[in-house]
Amino acid sequence: MLFPAYLAAAVRNRRWRLVPITFVFATGLAVVLVPITLGVGVLTESLLRFHSAVYALGGILMLGLAAVVVFGLHWSLPMFKNGELAWVRHYVEMFVPSEQFFAEMPG
Repeated sequence: MLFPAYLAAAVRNRRWRLVPITFVFATGLAVVLVPITLGVGVLTESLLRFHSAVYALGGILMLGLAAVVVFGLHWSLPMFKNGELAWVRHYVEMFVPSEQFFAEMPG
């Protein structure tokens, strides 16, 4: 998306304006991509360094969630208790069908 915009600006302007436009384009890419790349590198290094701990915690979490399902325990998000933030629930229900929707379906 950025490159076509850069090309359009390069073609539309005179040759002497191409250098500043190129500098702005490269600076914009660097400002966005360098922090993202560095952050992904740090995250990857951390996950590799603590792989055993992350793997064990993930397994414990999955066993805990399996126990919740087996014992039939339920929990709800705090924002939906007692009608608080009902407007959020309204918008969520526009995209996630309610139980009544499934009950009314034939078959």
